[in-house]
Amino acid sequence: MQQPDQLFKTVSVKRYAAGSYVSGEWVEGAESSVDITAYIEPISEKTLQQRFKLLPEGKRIQGAILIITTDELNLSSSPDSQSADMISWRGEDWEVFAKDDLEFVTLEEAHHEYAAIRVTQ
Repeated sequence: MQQPDQLFKTVSVKRYAAGSYVSGEWVEGAESSVDITAYIEPISEKTLQQRFKLLPEGKRIQGAILIITTDELNLSSSPDSQSADMISWRGEDWEVFAKDDLEFVTLEEAHHEYAAIRVTQ
């Protein structure tokens, strides 16, 4: 049986600097890429609603994942005009939109629990 810390893998995150209006038009911030260590598993829409008590407004759910990590991620509801972080997992992009803080007794430090939805093209 795997130990809890063995379940955590390196995952690539696309992060965007805060955007701004330039001559009346919105310009996205610069994109960067960072690696985080996280445990990720698929979750159902029902579980998503039960755990996070919300769904992203106006978005069609084509799949959702649960992300557990010690790293801070940016949400789609960020008030500072910063776009949500995008997680690359199993060849697809996932937009982070909800967060819950928790502490795992077996992991010895506080972790953040995030929900992300599949980005469809």
